[in-house]
Amino acid sequence: MLNIIKERREFNRLIIHLYKNEKNASSTEKEILTQLETRRQKSNLKRSILLSAFLIFNICLLFFTPSMRSGEIGSPIIGLLIFFLLSLVVYIEVADHYAKIPDENFREKKLRNKVRSVYISFWAVFLIVISSSALICRKNINLSLFLWFLMFFLLLSIPVFSKIEHIILVPFAIVGIILYFSMASAPLSMFIIFLPIYFIILFITQINHMERLETYYESARNAVELGANKRRTAKVFEEVFDLAFELDVDKNSCDILRDCGDYSFVEKSGMSNLDFISRIIYATHEEDRAISQKNFNIDYLNNEFLGGRNQVYFEIRLNLKDDEYRWVSVLLTKEESFVEGGNVFLCLIQDVEERKKNENKLKLEAEKDPLTQLYNKVTTRSMIEECLEKNHTQQHALLIMDIDNFKTINDTRGHVVGDKILLAFATELNKSFRETDILGRTGGDEFIVLIKNVQSIALVCDKLQRLISSFKKYGIDNGFPGRLSISIGVAMYNKDGKTYEELFKKADAALYEAKRNGKDQYKFSITRS
Repeated sequence: MLNIIKERREFNRLIIHLYKNEKNASSTEKEILTQLETRRQKSNLKRSILLSAFLIFNICLLFFTPSMRSGEIGSPIIGLLIFFLLSLVVYIEVADHYAKIPDENFREKKLRNKVRSVYISFWAVFLIVISSSALICRKNINLSLFLWFLMFFLLLSIPVFSKIEHIILVPFAIVGIILYFSMASAPLSMFIIFLPIYFIILFITQINHMERLETYYESARNAVELGANKRRTAKVFEEVFDLAFELDVDKNSCDILRDCGDYSFVEKSGMSNLDFISRIIYATHEEDRAISQKNFNIDYLNNEFLGGRNQVYFEIRLNLKDDEYRWVSVLLTKEESFVEGGNVFLCLIQDVEERKKNENKLKLEAEKDPLTQLYNKVTTRSMIEECLEKNHTQQHALLIMDIDNFKTINDTRGHVVGDKILLAFATELNKSFRETDILGRTGGDEFIVLIKNVQSIALVCDKLQRLISSFKKYGIDNGFPGRLSISIGVAMYNKDGKTYEELFKKADAALYEAKRNGKDQYKFSITRS
């Protein structure tokens, strides 16, 4: 018993110190006090609403007492009771309005003072009503005392802690006790007997209130620490990530930890984790949407983390704002430090558009021939093999071509002129073939083209004849001695071969045949001649 009293006294000192030093308190202490007051005042409002309902019921019962039925109670008392009855109905409406105000608004001290004034007014009405009931029931001292104890016991269920509440309510309580016994015409001995009982009840209920307040205090402190942890986390993320979210599966909530811009899929407040997931999937580029749908699946994430993965990383194109899709990296991790045993995920998003552009640029540089900007030998072969594997039911034409007498031109006119001719030929290739076709320079003056999905041999012949003519015209227009010409060897998939190696050998043999027959022409594979 003594230990309980000692613990309650120590906690009471802590609370009193917190209230007294509010102006000089640290930001953390002020935040704890704000959340503590919010919980306490909302709890008090809800309790006072229940007591008001009980009080209305009690007033209604008073109208059926013998004193009321016999006409001993005058009209002023009856009118006063009706007035109190209506006042309590109004109070319930007002208190219910304040009880429904969001917790964030309780940060304003003016609002908390208004709420305190509201339920302090309830105490005043409560004391006057029970005094009036004592007057009505004074002929039945047992009923009168029963009502008094019942009403005061209920009154004590609302805790009083702050200084202003003690100053106002304690005198009300003392006056109420004296007034009640006076109106009830109770003997002094009865007053002396019941007064200690009242204080024992008061002591017990206040201990219960202190325990409840301690729970509120711990809850407020944990919430403040959680908020501080989130702010520290957001500060860490600030230097690295553009967006950071905490998704609480159990609470179905989404907290924004970091947001450096007005992004179209981000709702600043009231966004649940399911809402966030649907928004970000919808904002994903349609070509990457399957990736988002897979990785933003809560069951999939839980299975991955249970399987030992620490994080899930992927890159997608996201519509950040104004229908502008940009590459972003998404890192999903499971976070258990904030909520013990909770199912909480961190979603960290970073804009990687510039990196992607650089990567694509480097990739293209690695894949392209630096002079002609056609694909190089390795990339050309890789792309042709991939095309043949994926489109094995279609007909394709593999072309190998080179510029006739190019070595002589290069030796006599120099490499500058030779490079100019190579660039001109690459330009003619780009004009002659589709974007879907594969164009490559495999070395020196040798070029490879894969014409995809050939509909007829006649179309291939027409295309090759026009290429030969256009390149010859380029040589004439630019004053090259003699004439520029090309030789072309052709192999058809899959009549001449089904692999790159087979087609290359057949096309190379056809090229040799074209050169042997006088150059400036195209030849199909020997197997077709």
